[in-house]
Amino acid sequence: MNFTYIIVGAAVAVSFGAGWMLSNSSDGQPPTVEAKASENPKQARPSNLGGASASAAISAANSPRKSVSESAEKSEEATPKDAERGKRRADFRKKMGSRMIDRQKEKFETKIANLVEKLGLTPQQEEQLRAHYAKKTEAYKELMAGGFENMRSLEGMEKVAAVMGDDDLGAAMEDILSDEQLGDYMALKSSERKNGIETKAMKSMASIQGIVNLDDTQKDAVYDILYAEAEVGADKKSPMSSMMSHFGGGMMMYIDTSVIEKRMIIEADESLDADQKKLKVEEMQKASLDAKVSRFDGILTEPQQKQYHQSLESQSKWMRGWGGKRGR
Repeated sequence: MNFTYIIVGAAVAVSFGAGWMLSNSSDGQPPTVEAKASENPKQARPSNLGGASASAAISAANSPRKSVSESAEKSEEATPKDAERGKRRADFRKKMGSRMIDRQKEKFETKIANLVEKLGLTPQQEEQLRAHYAKKTEAYKELMAGGFENMRSLEGMEKVAAVMGDDDLGAAMEDILSDEQLGDYMALKSSERKNGIETKAMKSMASIQGIVNLDDTQKDAVYDILYAEAEVGADKKSPMSSMMSHFGGGMMMYIDTSVIEKRMIIEADESLDADQKKLKVEEMQKASLDAKVSRFDGILTEPQQKQYHQSLESQSKWMRGWGGKRGR
């Protein structure tokens, strides 16, 4: 199973409480979703994230692939019970797909209500805004009609992220709002951006403090670095990070989307064989891990850096477990 497909599926499963995305259960029903991880950063380790969904993902990733002949043989031996089970699974996935579309529509409705209230939109302006989101809803339906195949490439993720996000809202607002309202809208966007950066930085800070104990001077220095990184991330969102931010929720604290994207590029390189891909992925992951630690050179003590490195290495191994043993 494709590593990226597993990660995206797990994020969707966590977001919607839908273990069915990754389940190999015989009846196609969703597995039991375990209790949420503790809010205590020291207890909320990635090994427990996602509950049954993560366990199912790891199981799916490590299960051996079947050859075409094996699949064909199994198809020829299919029984009425297999057909019934397949229908149940298909029906369940269809229902969950509809639920995802409904949830996205609810998100759009919330955005519309928020903008109507804060910008004082007239009924005509609200109608224009609804028309904008109606087009996005239809585009989302078309993308979801293809299942989750659209999320298996950076190009596909970019399309999904564009539909789910609001990068195109500014241009639409220029045609809808008065000059005064447009000024209020820009101020609102600036405030939301600032809040988003602060939230990202504080979550990252909480994650680090869950690993090492920092004194006040270290906290200030580390937070400054994390805030600067969050600012860059807010202005230069990648397709993966944009899409996962909508699906992943708290799971995003433990997923480095830049590493996933680099891994996707390596996996898509047809000039490399499986062993070469595995080696390149391992080298890339090590370089990324080392860079995360070295950004705090001169701030963390040597024992703290070692402790932080060990924790990141454990998280990296957890992620590699999701990708399987073949470097794929």
